[in-house]
Amino acid sequence: MRQDAENSRYRSSAIQFRVGDIVRHKRYNYRAVIFGWDPKCAATHRWMEQMNIRSLPHGKNQPFYHTLCDQRDRPGSQTTYVAQENLELLEMDEDGYDEEEGCLGECNHIDHDEVGEHFDGIGSAFHYIPNRYRASLYPQDLQRPLPTVRPG
Repeated sequence: MRQDAENSRYRSSAIQFRVGDIVRHKRYNYRAVIFGWDPKCAATHRWMEQMNIRSLPHGKNQPFYHTLCDQRDRPGSQTTYVAQENLELLEMDEDGYDEEEGCLGECNHIDHDEVGEHFDGIGSAFHYIPNRYRASLYPQDLQRPLPTVRPG
C-alpha cells in the first residue's frame, strides 16, 4: 500500500523518536537511523509470534520503528522493525565523540545503501534530514524538537 501526504502519520505523545533520529538497539547494540514508525506494531500476527512480541513489557501496543542498520554493526544493509522500548538515542558529546564506541565523527552517520533514498543529509550529529517524500509521510516529525528520552 502506497502512502502519500494525504496518508501522513499522526504523531501522538507516545512516540518518542522521529524519522531521521540515529538510535542504538539496547539489546543488540547496533546503530541505525529511523526512516518510519507505526503508533503500534503493524506486523502480521505470524511475525509477532515469531519475534515473541508478547514477551515485551509493552507488547505490540507501543510504537514500532522502521530502521536502516549500520553495516559496520550488522553487515548486509539490513532493515529492522523495532519496538520503542528496545531503542535509545545515540549519545555523543558536542564534538561528535561517542564515548561508548570510542570514535569521533564516524559514529554520527549510518553506513547503509538506502540512506540516500530516504534522507537528504545529516542536519546534526544525531539526526538525518528526511527527503521530501519521507517528510510528507511524517510532517510532524519536522516540527518537533529532538526528543528527551530517559534511560530505562
